[in-house]
Amino acid sequence: MKTPLTNPILKFQASPTRTRAIKAKCAECVGCTSSSIEPGFRDTIRHCICRSCPLWQFRPYQVKA
Repeated sequence: MKTPLTNPILKFQASPTRTRAIKAKCAECVGCTSSSIEPGFRDTIRHCICRSCPLWQFRPYQVKA
């Protein structure tokens, strides 16, 4: 099963770090849970338009300029 290896929420729970916390929160925001991930969640996070979110500028999966 791939979910535990790719699920940011489970990764955070297994080994909490600041970066993993941000990834987990963003994943949760787009509908992921500890038992399932939304298809395409990385792209959804990458293209997030919620600039009022305090984590917006730190969101993962952005294309590096």
